[in-house]
Amino acid sequence: MTSLEAFLKCFSVYAEAKNLRESSLSTYIFGNGQKIAILRSGGDLGTKQFEKAMRWLSKHWPDDTPWPSDITRPAPLAEVA
Repeated sequence: MTSLEAFLKCFSVYAEAKNLRESSLSTYIFGNGQKIAILRSGGDLGTKQFEKAMRWLSKHWPDDTPWPSDITRPAPLAEVA
């Protein structure tokens, strides 16, 4: 699984758990409601943007939803120096 595939999997699980449209969650994470559509159609993320997005998800992850077991959970954004 690529890093982008791992991110998109976490993104989808989170969106479903919170009953959010992808464009809404994309806006929360990136400030751009179209970013996920761009990624799904072949776009890319830089390393800093990817790490920030994964840490955002980790920080906001719902308590009643398990983090995907095949993906290493990063430290939440607030815990990173």
